Amino acid sequence: MGKKRINALLSKLKNNHQSDVENSAYIYGLAQGAVNRLEEVAEQHVDDTLLFSEQELPPIDKEELKRRYDSYIGCRRAAKELGIHFSKTPSWEKLICAFRYSEALRNICYHYADQNPHPLLNGFTVDIEF
Repeated sequence: MGKKRINALLSKLKNNHQSDVENSAYIYGLAQGAVNRLEEVAEQHVDDTLLFSEQELPPIDKEELKRRYDSYIGCRRAAKELGIHFSKTPSWEKLICAFRYSEALRNICYHYADQNPHPLLNGFTVDIEF
């Protein structure tokens, strides 16, 4: 190979390398933008999740349910009035869990309705089955 040919190949190689560097920088910029956006979305999701964490809700245990409703029967009656139904007679543990979920879901729904009001939704109910 002649000197001219080698110089032409080296020049072409340098140009290709420069193009590769520019393309890599462009791709890195796009990827970094996507990562930043994903982090923003993840932070927003975490903020929404923390907004309704169980830590913010008053703890519900057997003593709290007895304090509110006096007895197991009173608790079952209150559960029915709140739309909490069971396929079999629930244990205290199931009642506690159901009241916790019910209260958390109610708070989420009220918050969402406050943030996104719509006049056509007055007086409607939603049943959620687990």
